[in-house]
Amino acid sequence: MRMLAFAFALPLLFISTITHADVALDVRGGQLFGASDVPVGDMLFDVEFVDGTCVAVFDGCDESSDFEFATLADARLAGEVLLAEVFLDVGLGTFDTDPLLTNGCGPDPDLADCIVLIPYALDTPPPPEILLSGQVSNHEVEGNDFVFVDSGRHLPTSDWSADIRVVYARFTLLNVISLDIKPGNDSNNINPGSRGVIQVAILTTDTFDAQDVDPSTVAFGPSGASALQTFVQFRDVDHDGDADLVLRFQISDTGIACGDNSASLTGMTLGGELFEGSDSIQTVGCK
Repeated sequence: MRMLAFAFALPLLFISTITHADVALDVRGGQLFGASDVPVGDMLFDVEFVDGTCVAVFDGCDESSDFEFATLADARLAGEVLLAEVFLDVGLGTFDTDPLLTNGCGPDPDLADCIVLIPYALDTPPPPEILLSGQVSNHEVEGNDFVFVDSGRHLPTSDWSADIRVVYARFTLLNVISLDIKPGNDSNNINPGSRGVIQVAILTTDTFDAQDVDPSTVAFGPSGASALQTFVQFRDVDHDGDADLVLRFQISDTGIACGDNSASLTGMTLGGELFEGSDSIQTVGCK
């Protein structure tokens, strides 16, 4: 039995004022599977659109810590950001005016919207437990997009795999780290045509320990170059008394191109937490 309550009578019409140029859409085979670098408040998240039960999608769905957001207000804000930053008509696809291109929704030409659930808490009356979710409707008519005022309520075991209109949004918090490209060189000059290597330092700060990084997961530049595992060094590059992680990358593998003015790095800690950082660069040797 499903216990989903959609608050169609009380939609909050949404007019976006949120912009963020660096959100990267995850599009495969013309379907929108998610996005990375999605800003919610002052934090960045990856988001995936996933079918199934809450139990399967959210690590058991048996405690509120399984969800990235803890209140309806936060879940609604995340929904607003999806409408503003992710469900867009871009060169990769018309994910706003054709919402059924979102993974987990469609195909059905008679459907006009895709309902995305953003769980944030468990209500614990007498059994069974009820999952509370923020809800967003991405409608084929842009002016009809909205975030629901009220929470969705359904069982954690409700399976949306067979429902072509409803899908979960699973958010994962990104740690934003401090990065130093070419430590010791403030200009950060990079020749994209070079066959050499470049050093990049992940800095230890009050909130992030570079010694927790799994070097094998680190990817640098637009092409996601892997770090050369023959050079993994800990040293204090910023002279603040703690150990920073210095890695090397083959410049030709990074995808850095003439005219680029920044480069980003992503990776995971040994504990499985995602992180991301970026630093300014200046390309040289370009004609």
